[in-house]
Amino acid sequence: MANTQRDYFGMNRLISLILCLIIGPILGIVQRIADGHIFCALFRLLTGWNIFWVLDFFCLLFSGHIFKLF
Repeated sequence: MANTQRDYFGMNRLISLILCLIIGPILGIVQRIADGHIFCALFRLLTGWNIFWVLDFFCLLFSGHIFKLF
């Protein structure tokens, strides 16, 4: 049974994990902009979104939350 903690746009853990695998890099940037963290979104875009995508995936897999700088 999936954990009920929420992350990507209020979706449950299982759906967030599937979305992270399919469109994780784009969704991570959009999520930071939606949270109001424009600097974090730009930082992800300019420094290598694939590194943060892997961090998002493993954090979501093991803790149920995506990786956030702030």
